[in-house]
Amino acid sequence: MLDADRQKLSQYLQRPLSDLEEELTLYAPAERGPAEVWAKVVGPVRRVICEEWRWCEKRQDNRYDDRLNLAIAVLAILSERLPQMPLNAEPVLIVAIAVKMGLDQLCACP
Repeated sequence: MLDADRQKLSQYLQRPLSDLEEELTLYAPAERGPAEVWAKVVGPVRRVICEEWRWCEKRQDNRYDDRLNLAIAVLAILSERLPQMPLNAEPVLIVAIAVKMGLDQLCACP
């Protein structure tokens, strides 16, 4: 991982979720608001994180207790398994939104 990605992830994780969602709307200006834009992104992201990487099983690993470490791991997984992000959005932004929303919620973990 590049230091620039790590730094950007750290900065994104410090910003409010609503700001990140607004930034994501810049990648799909024709959509009506952050919810519609996220709806176009969430399917492939959920497939990789929840189904392929099996977040609900991995969440007990204490390496992921730190949000930045979790975001770095998720970025690596998404970059490997989903080389083209939906809407051509910046992977670091999508990861930060997913982590801030909560992967347990994203994956509907029991």
